[in-house]
Amino acid sequence: MPEGKLHEHDFNAALAEAMKRMHADNRISFRHERVGVLKPVSGGSSRRVDVLVRAESLLPVAVEVEYNRSGSSPDRDAAARLGLELASDGRVISSAISVLAPPLAEQWKDHEDAVSRLVGGAQLQYAVLSRLDGTAEPDRWPRTGWLTGTAQSLAELAVMVSVPPGQLEVVASDAADKMRGIAEDLDANLSDDAKLRLAVAMGRPSGSDSLNVVGVVWLNAFLFQDRIARSHDDVPKRSEAAPDLNPIPHLVAQAWEAIRAIDYRSVFDPAADALRIVERDVGTALTAALLGRAVLIAGRVESGVLGLFDIGGELFQRLISDRSEAASYYTRPEVAEFLAHITVNDSVRLPQSARSLALGESDRLGEVFRIADFACGTGTLLRAAYRRVRALARVAGAQPEGLAALHTHLMEHGFCGVDISPIAAHLTASGLSNIEPGADYRHTNIGVAPVCGPKGATGSVEYLATEELADLFGWDASAAGTAPRDGAEADAQGLYAPNERFDIVMMNPPYSRTRGGQALFDIAGATDAERTKAQKRAAKLVRDTPANLKAGLASVFCELVRQKLSPGGRVGIVLPITAAASPTWAATRAMFETHFDDLLLVAFPGATRGGDKTLSADTAMGEMIIAATKRSEPRADLAAADIMTVALDEPFASIAVAAETGRSVDAAIRGREEQRDGNVTVGTAVVGRWTVLPAAEGGPWAAVGAESFGAVAVAERLTRRGEFVPLDAHEPVCEIAMTTIGELFELGPTHHRIGHVAGNEPIGEFELWPITDDHVRADVSLWASDADAQTKLTVDPTHYGLAVGPRLAAARERAIEQLRRRLSRTNGGVPGELAIAAAVAQAEAAERARAQAVLGEMRRCRSTLFYQRGIFWPSQVALAAVTDMPVMGGRAWCALLHDDPAVRFGFAVWANSTLGMVVHWSRAQRQQHGRSSAQLEGIRLMPSPDFRDTSISAAARELLEDKPELLRTTLMPARDVYRDPARAALDEAAARLLGIPDAESLRDLARDWCREPSVHDGTPPVLE
Repeated sequence: MPEGKLHEHDFNAALAEAMKRMHADNRISFRHERVGVLKPVSGGSSRRVDVLVRAESLLPVAVEVEYNRSGSSPDRDAAARLGLELASDGRVISSAISVLAPPLAEQWKDHEDAVSRLVGGAQLQYAVLSRLDGTAEPDRWPRTGWLTGTAQSLAELAVMVSVPPGQLEVVASDAADKMRGIAEDLDANLSDDAKLRLAVAMGRPSGSDSLNVVGVVWLNAFLFQDRIARSHDDVPKRSEAAPDLNPIPHLVAQAWEAIRAIDYRSVFDPAADALRIVERDVGTALTAALLGRAVLIAGRVESGVLGLFDIGGELFQRLISDRSEAASYYTRPEVAEFLAHITVNDSVRLPQSARSLALGESDRLGEVFRIADFACGTGTLLRAAYRRVRALARVAGAQPEGLAALHTHLMEHGFCGVDISPIAAHLTASGLSNIEPGADYRHTNIGVAPVCGPKGATGSVEYLATEELADLFGWDASAAGTAPRDGAEADAQGLYAPNERFDIVMMNPPYSRTRGGQALFDIAGATDAERTKAQKRAAKLVRDTPANLKAGLASVFCELVRQKLSPGGRVGIVLPITAAASPTWAATRAMFETHFDDLLLVAFPGATRGGDKTLSADTAMGEMIIAATKRSEPRADLAAADIMTVALDEPFASIAVAAETGRSVDAAIRGREEQRDGNVTVGTAVVGRWTVLPAAEGGPWAAVGAESFGAVAVAERLTRRGEFVPLDAHEPVCEIAMTTIGELFELGPTHHRIGHVAGNEPIGEFELWPITDDHVRADVSLWASDADAQTKLTVDPTHYGLAVGPRLAAARERAIEQLRRRLSRTNGGVPGELAIAAAVAQAEAAERARAQAVLGEMRRCRSTLFYQRGIFWPSQVALAAVTDMPVMGGRAWCALLHDDPAVRFGFAVWANSTLGMVVHWSRAQRQQHGRSSAQLEGIRLMPSPDFRDTSISAAARELLEDKPELLRTTLMPARDVYRDPARAALDEAAARLLGIPDAESLRDLARDWCREPSVHDGTPPVLE
């Protein structure tokens, strides 16, 4: 090598220094080529590591550089480091990173030049190798090709892979079990009065929950105490309060008081309050023993490779009981990392204030850089967003002291985190603090918004009408017998959220809605009266906004995003996948299309299966992600807007995989130029696909949850433009007049109006009983789906109804109650017998008339054509079915009324053809795996050929005469449409009906559509 050129040893030293600078966390070391780092292998030989990444509580990661790129096996050195032990403590290297140096690195001048280039963003290629299960061959990620990034992204990746997949959950689960032991001892020894005060102090209405949370806040305080002690000499470490076995409570209290004197009150107030209540009630000895157990758990957590990762949030999720009732689910850390990478990307421009602070120019402080989560839970999303902001600051040249100043600025002014749980908000504050534990702050904008209560408060929904909410962290102080904050600190308790002033909003809002036995604001401890007040208050707040309470609270939080985000600000939000298709979400979808640019929708095609496919913890429902940029002005013409949809193949196996996938998705967005579809690749491995479709103008986002988008494109072109474009074609082969089911048919009543199955809640006009014999009955219903019996398009009714008749007893009770209320409002009198008798007689007559009229309406709405409300593709055959005689609809089937038998026949052919099912699938809700559902309004809006068109009408009549057997032929389940001869005959008839020149194009569509996970339910078709 010519003199003055860079040697490999110098490059490795420069890489270690650049990684250290760009990661800027003094708890992590990046060391290069140290002799004696590894234990000698057999024979006494010793090996070096090019760069060793480690922290006291993390597993070591080896970084091995292929410098001159001449080797045929660039991963060889990295693979050879797997399984080796460190000489210092015996920890095993289970992950290594293979790095390709830049091609011209040999020509760099010297060490300083190399560091400058690497810090400045010189491109590196790298891959992760791991051996966690004892297998001979290491796992490589990506499977093929290389990740591309900088020294900064390499450093971040090395820290992420230092925690084995699932380790956080394992340690949290173990700690939660031990926390329950502390709670059990508290429950056995505390007085009822102390339990009540703890419940109030911990903000938990459930006594058992509050005792669980006591252990969490103590553990969190002990973990955080030692981190603060490293930068504050007057703060003792937790070991200093335990000269013997267990901590001495008053020494613990003194240590926490010293920290509270600095501030950190949002972190240590709940722990100190709980300590005070417990010691007063059970005495010093038992309190010391309980604290000692919390200290032991803290040690186990730190030794479980989690010293730099939040544990409080994971514990909280395992120890509270009312999340499912409130439909409040916490975001998985992997999903938070992905969301942060697609939301806080290079388009986020640090304002001058944040940039100046990060660069150490505090005298230039101007506007505030604000990051919000108005349903913050334990802060998972805020922490992920903050880590990305710090990464941007490091790219801008921030030094450690600048990052500390930025931290203080954000903690005091920039973050807005609001939750309904005081302890969740407490854990949010402590988790954010832990990212820069040596940087002090006085107050935070992180706290608690009340829900329900005597005034019917609505939590963060109140921000629709105000810019500031009172922070209820003061509950803790009052419960513990200490004075609330006053003066300047009292002012700091307000949770300030100015309109159009936030640069980043990331959220996973609650999904709760009034349906299926649950209700809005179904919060543990709230009374029915309080819940009703909150529901009425929310309805008032969302009036004249796109939010729809029928869609649930998540749609309200979307409107909150629009109001709070500044022009140019970025949003990243997790939503139920029903948001993509449900009519109740139509106004919210239109809001996003109108007020946001760069609209990105992300889903897993198999997400509705639940488990590790979901984005939130402990929910099996399908979910999606939205990321976008707020416009400065609303878009006038939605036709000019595009929406990018991404389908990812696999759930994120780790935080590292999530981060790199997020970078890949972001790169696909930026690099697409004029392309309308493409692949998402990590290395050279395809991990997903993306497509760009025009804005839906409030209609369904049909591509969300689809895997390949081909069938979606066919359906979208047909329903939006009335053009049939076969798969892989670019021009339409015919035009088809389209309308909606609601324009063609009168829809029958919902099952709630028709009646109820015997034994269930008595609603509607009939009591329904299953048909089990051949008796002829007057009032029969196609009530239920039956995959075993309903194998043709012509089906038999499933239930018969017995008219309930007028509900006279209820009418009498209502009449008497109304009479009493009326008299009490006027003269306070009591109704006499004659007045009561007259009111009762009038009510009974009105009820008889009502019952007779409604019964007649139910019978009028009988039909021979029905549309299924929730077809299950893997087992059911008919989207639309017919009966031989007019019957009522039911829970599974909606009656479609039309006088013309040719229209009814033609529609049955259309709906059960491949094209008709694909259109339904593209527009219906895919919340449950294998099922496409539509409520009554969704059916009303479902696209259909316009049978008022003369050519379609004439073709329907011809088919009715020529092919009546189509309705009586046995069919395979819809999932098998691609190989069903009977369905092929339906496709031929549909092509004839619609004027499609080649019926084989529908068979091609069938083969493509059946590959969709949301259709085949995990059993993909075997195609020749």
